[in-house]
Amino acid sequence: MSEQSVVVDASSTPAPRADRWRRYAYPVALAVVYAVWLTYMLASNSWHLFSEHWQVPVTMTLGSFVAGATAEGGAAIAFPVFTKVLSIPPATAATFGLMIQSV
Repeated sequence: MSEQSVVVDASSTPAPRADRWRRYAYPVALAVVYAVWLTYMLASNSWHLFSEHWQVPVTMTLGSFVAGATAEGGAAIAFPVFTKVLSIPPATAATFGLMIQSV
């Protein structure tokens, strides 16, 4: 009788339960953050903040693009813009940058 080697394809085996949950962790967390933010914005009617402070979301958006394309963090790009261009106090800009990178 000849021995046959059995080759198991790793992609055909079912993933462990933890691996299947991990796939949905980021989309669920993102949906929760957006839902909380949207609920707050609607409840407090704070949409006027975008027209008053449009420079901050634009700076952070451009900073995130640079951060994604390079090894720099988004706050490393935003801090000089906040302090030099927007005249935000350095302590406030540093705290904001730390909060953005930690969240």
